[in-house]
Amino acid sequence: MAKDAAVLASAPTGAFSGRAVLGVPVAYVVILFVLPIASLVVVAGGWQSYGKVVGQALYWDVLLNTFELAALVTLCTLLVAYPVAFRARTAGRRLRIFIMVCATIPMWTSLLARSYAWISVLDRQGLINSILKILGLIDRPLRLLHTTEATLVSSVYIMMPLMILTLYAQMSEIDLGMMRAARTLGARPAQLFVRVFLPLSMPGVVAGSLLTFIV
Repeated sequence: MAKDAAVLASAPTGAFSGRAVLGVPVAYVVILFVLPIASLVVVAGGWQSYGKVVGQALYWDVLLNTFELAALVTLCTLLVAYPVAFRARTAGRRLRIFIMVCATIPMWTSLLARSYAWISVLDRQGLINSILKILGLIDRPLRLLHTTEATLVSSVYIMMPLMILTLYAQMSEIDLGMMRAARTLGARPAQLFVRVFLPLSMPGVVAGSLLTFIV
């Protein structure tokens, strides 16, 4: 009886502590997300101002171009990062460490520094134009900066480490013994990848693609 009474006495405290723990992230979201958006709506003059923006075709074109570019960046990043993550998963320990170190080196520097590095590469007086001039392939500098292609290349470069790490995290959970068993049963290398490894790695593909598209 004394034990039951102690449990009942401690129940409200536990419930209160649970609500307190849940209240921390809720307060975080309200303070850092809901309140800024609400203040932005008030400063902008209410929802009527947003209605005027939505009614203009220019903003819809910008939004559509943004989604198209984000989808293209996601696809290109996935196509380049998947073979790297796959090789890291199937390689030996030393090669795996080397691949992952090389893949994460860009994350050791700030995003601002990497962006300025691409500017120095793609500028009219940058690395690419200088090399093309030395080789005699061009007479005047090419316009590489401030183009869709430059945005695509730099965005893929920036998102590559995140995609590789996400894919590798999922691939590391795949038991390679399943592929050896399928090979023993007569499956060809293409069948091993398409019917065994690829379906098991799809959660990582989805997670990495969503992360790349949103970011």
